[in-house]
Parts: sequence; C-alpha cells; structure tokens
Amino acid sequence: MVPGKELKKGITELKNTLNKLNIEKEEWFTEKESLKKEVSNLISQIKKIKFSKDTDNKEMQKLKSERDKYNNKVKELILKFKKLNSQKQKIMKDKKITFNPTEISKQIETIDYSIQTEALSFEKEKKFMIQIRHLKKQMAEAGEVQGLFKELKEVSDEIKKAKDKAEECHQKLQKEIKN
Repeated sequence: MVPGKELKKGITELKNTLNKLNIEKEEWFTEKESLKKEVSNLISQIKKIKFSKDTDNKEMQKLKSERDKYNNKVKELILKFKKLNSQKQKIMKDKKITFNPTEISKQIETIDYSIQTEALSFEKEKKFMIQIRHLKKQMAEAGEVQGLFKELKEVSDEIKKAKDKAEECHQKLQKEIKN
C-alpha cells in the first residue's frame, strides 16, 4: 500500500502544481489582455496625434504657399514699378519736365476752390485764372507722365497690399509653429 499512498500523494502534488500553474496562467492571460487594451489605446492616441499633425502640416503648407504667392506678387509688382519709374524718368528728361503733375493738379484744385469760396476782386480773380491756365498748360505737356504717376501710385498701393497679406500669412504661420 505504500506505493498507492505515494501515488496518491504524487497525484495530489501534481494536481496542486497544476492548479497553481492554472491560476498563474490565468493571471498572465489577464495581464496580457490588460496590456493588449493599453497598446490598443496607445495606438489610437498615436493615430489621433498623427492625424492632428498631418492636419497642422497641411495648414502650414497652405499658409506657406499663400505667403510665397504674395511675396512673388510683391516681387513682380516691384519690377513693374521700376519699369514704370524708368519710363517716367525718361519721358520727364526727354520733355524737360521738372514738376510733379499730381502737385500741379492739387494747386489747380486749391486755386479753383479759392475762386469759388472767396469774394475776390476782379484783378485777383483774373490773376488766378491766368495762373490756372498756365498750370493746365503744364499739365497738358505732362500728359503721358501724369498717367505714369497715377499708374505708379496704383502699383505702389498694390505692393503695400500684397506685403500686408504676406505678413499676415507669415504671422499666422509663426502662430501655428508656436502651437
């Protein structure tokens, strides 16, 4: 009987060991499932971050593209301005014009306003009219240049607007980079 008792004892020990191993196996399985959930959550977070980063990169690319577009427009307008300015200089030199037609135009308006709003003597009004005729004659001589002055002002305004837009895009880009 001794061998039977030993056999039962051996079986009991094996059952106890099997139970311990089974409990340990269940603990490891639970641990594995917990880690699996954690990995899944981390992957989900990474995907969200990647999507957010991709969206930010697209926005930054869009802002850079827009900024570059306006900077290129500024360069083109500056070239146009230089070309117009050299044409103006050439015409002024060729026709020996030493005045700014815009200033002449302002003088005419000022004198005309004075004539209309002030009670002037006949002699003073006659003097003003002669001065206006003289200024208008100068304006007629500077006809081509006057158009160039106007065009230069328009191009200058366009340059300022394009520079402002480029700066606005640059500021937005800097703000995106900081975030």
